[in-house]
Amino acid sequence: MFPNTPNGPIQVVLPVAEVNPRLDAIEVAENELESRLIDDAATGFDVTVEPPIRAELYRTATDDHVLVFVVHHIAADGLSMTPLTRDVMVAYHARAAGDAPQWAPLEVQYADFAVWQRELLGSPDDPPASSPGSLRSGHAPSTAHRRSWTCRPTVPARPGSR
Repeated sequence: MFPNTPNGPIQVVLPVAEVNPRLDAIEVAENELESRLIDDAATGFDVTVEPPIRAELYRTATDDHVLVFVVHHIAADGLSMTPLTRDVMVAYHARAAGDAPQWAPLEVQYADFAVWQRELLGSPDDPPASSPGSLRSGHAPSTAHRRSWTCRPTVPARPGSR
């Protein structure tokens, strides 16, 4: 979650038990499934008060289920969907066989990434001059070192640059 504070939003990592969704199968007719999935995807998040991920399990027949995950872009990007999908499939196959899923330990934990990022970008309390490469300073990088062939046009030429 990303609750607002007097100093701006902060990230709060919740214990797994608080985020673990209840996946009671919801009975849905096959012809209503698409509408339900569209509604799930179109429903927004209030990341200040709720986790940026939701899951629903739909049952369209006795032995036919559809699991849907909706993840806010603040929590995952397109590349994150591959390992998420892989982990769900590993868990599904293990549970279907009556076993607990066995995942290989991650090479890097999120906390390791956060430490690396802090070392690279510096602390939010650092003055702008002491955080090399940081975009927090609010200043664009110098263009004095550009070669002459990289000169910018006087008038923006692309629609996205207006």
